[in-house]
Amino acid sequence: MTEPIRTDPEVLHEVASNHDEVVRIVEAARERGGDIHAAVDTLGPIMHEVKAAVSDVLIDRDNALTEHASRHRNASDELRRAASTYTVVDEQNSQHLRQL
Repeated sequence: MTEPIRTDPEVLHEVASNHDEVVRIVEAARERGGDIHAAVDTLGPIMHEVKAAVSDVLIDRDNALTEHASRHRNASDELRRAASTYTVVDEQNSQHLRQL
């Protein structure tokens, strides 16, 4: 016999909050891109190739971090939506059973 699957909306909300925390961390890392760029800008003109390379890397970094944050934001939203749906359906089922 298979074990029943138990869903706890509170756990879904907790996991969603964990994804929110990841978003905050990733967004903070994105903001540091400006600091990195500013530090590289202090290099002299002889380092123009390094400056250009770092600029390209920072663009790629920003794009990757934006995408990463977006995935976690979407996961958080989906988990909260699932918790809400579960709660509503569970309450409807409870009401239906009480009417029997």
